[in-house]
Amino acid sequence: MNTGASLHNERTFFGVYEVYTDENARNILIHGTTRHGSQNTDPETTMEPLTYFHRGSPIGQVFENFDGARNFDDVAVVGLGAGTLAAYGDEGENFTFYEIDPEVVDIAENTDLFTYLSNSRANVEVETGDGRLEIQNAPDGNYDLIILDAFSSDAIPMHLMTREAAASYMEKLGEDGVIAFHITNRHLGLEPVIAGLAEELGLAGLSQYEYSDDYAAGTDASHWVILTRDEENFAPLEGDERWEELSDEEPIVWTYDFSDILSVFYWD
Repeated sequence: MNTGASLHNERTFFGVYEVYTDENARNILIHGTTRHGSQNTDPETTMEPLTYFHRGSPIGQVFENFDGARNFDDVAVVGLGAGTLAAYGDEGENFTFYEIDPEVVDIAENTDLFTYLSNSRANVEVETGDGRLEIQNAPDGNYDLIILDAFSSDAIPMHLMTREAAASYMEKLGEDGVIAFHITNRHLGLEPVIAGLAEELGLAGLSQYEYSDDYAAGTDASHWVILTRDEENFAPLEGDERWEELSDEEPIVWTYDFSDILSVFYWD
């Protein structure tokens, strides 16, 4: 809930966006009912990633554990939000964000609101358009890590989780690369859909639901699934009991021609 000073309001085809400052001196980006990013305004902590992307989150663990073992020199992120993931970028690395809504790009690049992009140590580029299509302009095998974080209010757009879309991501992923799906959701259990992609494409997968939901600390609980071609690529996570095998529920495969949202709805 917005309890602080409003800094920005805009309505687009994709919904209503608001940026406000909360009681903890953080700038918060809200789209519909979903928090899409948060940043400390204190210069000493302003580049600390927050919300679903904090350092203890599953995606934070991926960056930490693969650092040194295998560098993520080229990273693609589908979905921009406040640009939080740019905080993980280091010198010599390239982060490319794909964002469908130009208004979100304007918000993330407005340094009066957020500075994750402008202050990242990595080389950061933002491509505006449908990430599923725009990423096809990248060379095959270009990325070491692809992150799917394209929320539409409280859900990932279904077309980004189809067999055809996943196959196209794999074309752009290096041989030992990793794809991370952010599937946190109040209403939908999306892990069986990712398990279906893994089965269809012959990929190894791991899942983690992390429970650090602490508004005062700026952290949110989140659910992530990571996929790769060979389970040996997950060696940096070996022995980490926070990561589990994919759900043994009946895998679900969505395609461009068919998807059934009721099959993954939480009915309880």
